[in-house]
Amino acid sequence: MLQSLLAIHPTDPTQIARGRLLKRIAIIVTIAVLVFIPVSINNPTNPVWFTPSLIGLAAMFIGVFFLARNNYIRIGGGIMCASQMIFISLAGDPANLATGNAGMIYIVPIMIAGMILGANSTIIVGIITSLLLLLVPTLRDIPWNTRVIVTVFVMMIVTVLLWLIISMLEGLFQNSEQQRLALLDNQVELAQREQILLDTNNNLHRSNDEMTRLIDLVRELEIPIIPLLSGVLVVPLVGQLDTRRMNTLMTMLLSAVHNRRSRIVILDITGVSLIDTAVAMYLQEMARAIRLLGAQAMLAGINANIAQTITQLGISFEGIQTFAQLQDSVAVVLREDNHLNE
Repeated sequence: MLQSLLAIHPTDPTQIARGRLLKRIAIIVTIAVLVFIPVSINNPTNPVWFTPSLIGLAAMFIGVFFLARNNYIRIGGGIMCASQMIFISLAGDPANLATGNAGMIYIVPIMIAGMILGANSTIIVGIITSLLLLLVPTLRDIPWNTRVIVTVFVMMIVTVLLWLIISMLEGLFQNSEQQRLALLDNQVELAQREQILLDTNNNLHRSNDEMTRLIDLVRELEIPIIPLLSGVLVVPLVGQLDTRRMNTLMTMLLSAVHNRRSRIVILDITGVSLIDTAVAMYLQEMARAIRLLGAQAMLAGINANIAQTITQLGISFEGIQTFAQLQDSVAVVLREDNHLNE
């Protein structure tokens, strides 16, 4: 419970900055006190308790440094301010503190309280300091005069000014921290969006690859090339033959003839409903290309309508064996194959 009240949260940027500042102040003040100790020892006018009090003050500031290292910023800052105020009250000349300029040295603990403990601590420590200045004449039997009131009034004005300045600085720091956090959030959001876009792009690439594979599969299925026997290919054509299908057929078929070293290719157009000039010319060119590869082209599945259309178009399939049915062409191939085997 005590640790949760006095220790800072390790991720609070404001408290982290205050902890760093407290450690630096503790180091600087400790060095200054240690340097002043030999001077105090060699000064016979100082009271006997003055040098031990300096040593104790240095030890206390070292303790404040270690408190700050362990994130006990509030208790460390409170000890530093309180020890400075007590030392100033004990070591200072009462008359100069209450009626002279020496009282302005109390501004140091007020400023440290504001920077380490927050702007509101400036008001609290300023009020305590003003009460100390008012009590000095009473406790030290110093006659009251207007200079005491002026010193306290000036101290309060300085306290209010320090409160305003530190409050403004805290506001600026908080605004900058909010902007920094907003920037970090934006960067995280941008990184997340970039990752989403990257994942979407990868998914699109995978979808594109899959679509490409499907298109290739459809092309293979719509224009199948079936090995009937060794060196014999059957290509059943179904549906409407357009330029794209005929170009694809030409590429796939010539590659298959070359790779399989085929000697006979049967083009089955039983499933083709209509043949126009372009399709007939494609079939003629395909047969010519097959012969250039050293294979024989056969055209099967020619019905009466197709035969009449080809005749009317004036296209000649000279040098190509034609058959009315696929089984007729297969029978011829089988006879030739048996003859070769004999």
